[in-house]
Amino acid sequence: MKEKKSPKPLSNLSQIISGIDSSLGKIDDSQALQLGMEALTGLESFEQGEKLILFRTGSVNIAVPIDGVAEIGDLLKITRIPHLPQWILGIVNVRGDILSVVDLLSFMGIEDRPSMTGERMITLALSDLKVAVKIDQVLGTFTKAEPDSPDLAPGIASFHEFLQESVEVGGNTFYILDYKALLNDERFASLSD
Repeated sequence: MKEKKSPKPLSNLSQIISGIDSSLGKIDDSQALQLGMEALTGLESFEQGEKLILFRTGSVNIAVPIDGVAEIGDLLKITRIPHLPQWILGIVNVRGDILSVVDLLSFMGIEDRPSMTGERMITLALSDLKVAVKIDQVLGTFTKAEPDSPDLAPGIASFHEFLQESVEVGGNTFYILDYKALLNDERFASLSD
C-alpha cells in the first residue's frame, strides 16, 4: 500500500510576501507601463460616452441616461386614485415607497399610439423625487458618444423640452429623455407633495 505524502507546510506570510516582491522585481517595467497605459486608455474611452437605458412605450423608442434610473422591474399592482390627471395611472408600493405611476406619452400629449400593453416600469429619480413610468419593453443599453440628430418625429417635436436629441441604435431612432427637465416640471414636482 502506498503511503500518502503529507502536504508541504505553508511558508509564513513574510516568506510569501518576499517571494512575490522578488518576482515583481524581475518584471520589465516598460512592458508593465505599456500594459497599464493600454488599460487606462480603454477606460478613458469607455467613460467618455453616456450610458443610456433603451425602452419602448407605445410606438416610441426612448433612451434615458442611466444616472436618472433608480430601477427597472415588473409593474406592480396599480392602485387607482380618482380626480388625477389622465396621465397619472395611480400609485404603487415599491418596498415601502409609494410612487406615482405615469403614462409618459399621455403626459406629453402624444395620443396617436397603440395602447400600452406592457407590464414593466422604469423608476426615474432626481433628488428625493421618484416616479414610476409604465413602459412596454426594455430594449437594452447603449453608450452614446455624441448626439446623432436633433430632429424629432412629427407629434414628438413639440416636446423638445423633454426630448432634445436622438440616437440611432440598430437602425432604430431613440429619443433621449431629459429626465431632469421632466422631473423638474411643476406637474411632476407636485407628485412628491
